[in-house]
Amino acid sequence: MKRVSRVLAAVAALVFASCGTNPEPNDTAGSATTEASAITHDAEQPDHSGSQEPPNSPATDVETQGPGAADSLEHLLTTLNTVYNDNVGHGNFSGECDAPFATLEEFRECSPDDPIAYLDSIEAPQRGELIVTLLPDSWGGGGYDPDRVFTVPYLAEILHGYIGRHTNGILQVTTTTPDGEYQATQGRLPTAENSDAPTGAAELEAWADERFDDWLRSMNFTYQGLCGGVDSVADYRQCVPDDPHGYITDFEAPVAGELVVRIEKGPWQGGPYEPAATFMAGNMMLKIVSYSNDVDLLTVITPDGETHTVEYAPSGYTDTTREPTV
Repeated sequence: MKRVSRVLAAVAALVFASCGTNPEPNDTAGSATTEASAITHDAEQPDHSGSQEPPNSPATDVETQGPGAADSLEHLLTTLNTVYNDNVGHGNFSGECDAPFATLEEFRECSPDDPIAYLDSIEAPQRGELIVTLLPDSWGGGGYDPDRVFTVPYLAEILHGYIGRHTNGILQVTTTTPDGEYQATQGRLPTAENSDAPTGAAELEAWADERFDDWLRSMNFTYQGLCGGVDSVADYRQCVPDDPHGYITDFEAPVAGELVVRIEKGPWQGGPYEPAATFMAGNMMLKIVSYSNDVDLLTVITPDGETHTVEYAPSGYTDTTREPTV
């Protein structure tokens, strides 16, 4: 169970990379796990020399193979366009790019320093599993360095979040350099037995902590301009004292896939954000699924006993009659 009534350790600031905005890679929340073994591709790469793809199809600059691979590229482009349009005129978003981007190559012309723009292929061995191979030359012509700001694990985390925003179900993304020297995996496979889901108390606590950090990073992104950064619940409470989000005390996972959030009394009571549980549950799910899609249910409980539960959906969330585990 994560106690958040005290001031939390600061979450790293967001990194703005030209047209793209991505979370700080050194943040330990939801960090990818680097694989030790090289990834091999048994399937022959298809010959696209005679392809009849339309000129603006994403397949013209990123090769896709397997169930859902092309859709995943479309999802990535959708998110990149959304982030650009939502932030044009702010920070490094100059508005001088030819958006919307129909291909990743167009995004690369706009944002040559963003590593997301340097993908070579997306392979899907099965639905819900993606293997993303980077271009032979990394962004800026430099070498791939796991200790640099833009690391391969960082790309796994960002791609998982950006593609996962529009993906229905569990998703696993693995990024790899062409030679397989650097690899990282974010997310989990949609296996029936779900053997990698957290089960013990320590695992559930760690998983809840990661989802809390996902929410906090998303809040930081949203309120960076208004609040000058949100690195803790206390930061947000000081910025917007009548919002119940600033009075979170507990963030726990009773079982895998479920989150229970508790808040304390405060100036939010009797204010414009009542009923607080209903207001918070959907908002928190939307913030968390910006970075992770392995949350199934989220419940908010107020000190007066009001509760509200939402369920993950491809659009972000939906109200549900399912009973949470509390």
